[in-house]
Amino acid sequence: MHWRVFAPAKINRFLWVGARDAAGYHPLVTLFQTVGLWDEIDIRCLRPDGPLEVRWAVDPVVGSDPEATTLARAVRRLTEGPAVRPAGVWHISLRKRIPVAAGLGGGSSDAAALLMALNEVWGLGLSVSELHEHARAVGMDVPFFLYGGKALAGGYGDQVWPLPDDPPETEWFVLWVPPERAITGVMYQRLDDIRPEAPTRPDVPTLLDDPAQLAAALEEAANDFAPVIETAWPEWAAWKERLRRLGAHPVQWSGSGLALWGRFTRAYEAWRAYQALQAARPPGVFLAVVPALSRRAWRSYIRLRPAPTP
Repeated sequence: MHWRVFAPAKINRFLWVGARDAAGYHPLVTLFQTVGLWDEIDIRCLRPDGPLEVRWAVDPVVGSDPEATTLARAVRRLTEGPAVRPAGVWHISLRKRIPVAAGLGGGSSDAAALLMALNEVWGLGLSVSELHEHARAVGMDVPFFLYGGKALAGGYGDQVWPLPDDPPETEWFVLWVPPERAITGVMYQRLDDIRPEAPTRPDVPTLLDDPAQLAAALEEAANDFAPVIETAWPEWAAWKERLRRLGAHPVQWSGSGLALWGRFTRAYEAWRAYQALQAARPPGVFLAVVPALSRRAWRSYIRLRPAPTP
């Protein structure tokens, strides 16, 4: 038995970060959007019975210790005492296509995809709300990837409000990702260092009740990490204006990482901007054109399917 699942990336259409709270964390309000860039996860049953053993083959880009990955944390969550105990020897492999530590949510999406896949393969029978709790324990933005499409998130990113889908193929994004990695904890500390206090913004229920405020937030596309990124990496900040001049609107960094996205409403305009950037692309920069994924399209990616025979 051999299955495959695809784990799509996300961008943050806006990201508002609150002040550090008494627990040492930053509450936030953001809008997540899945996009058509994905990692591949293969699950193979080597032996169906006996004590559970998981063998790993993960892309070296995520590190040398498979047990330190979000995939391994997801497996540990599912084996901490479910009603149905999985058994046998399993081989799980990960092929990365989403740039690492870039703000595109690759590790979180991988974990959510594996949680859903193993829930089905192992016959655990967990509900979405139960999977949500497991996902939250793996990482705060992992729960979003149980829903996909477009969603508002609050709390620490773990509270998710799915939004209605836009019509298909109406939004395209050029992704521009330099080779440097942004460490999340460091980025939050730098944010605390450069601002005396967090601005007051609407919470998620307010945005849900007031479509005009939500539309304004999408139009502004603010990311509170933008000044941190543009101060620490001024050599990359200039590309934000370059992408804007090529017709993208809005243009912003994703999450706390260095992935820059620019929105287009026509595919040919996105590809024209891609070609202009490609001609001047510095070494090591990842460049792609990706569609926004509706929830329906996202489901087609995360659907468990038989893996091709080698």
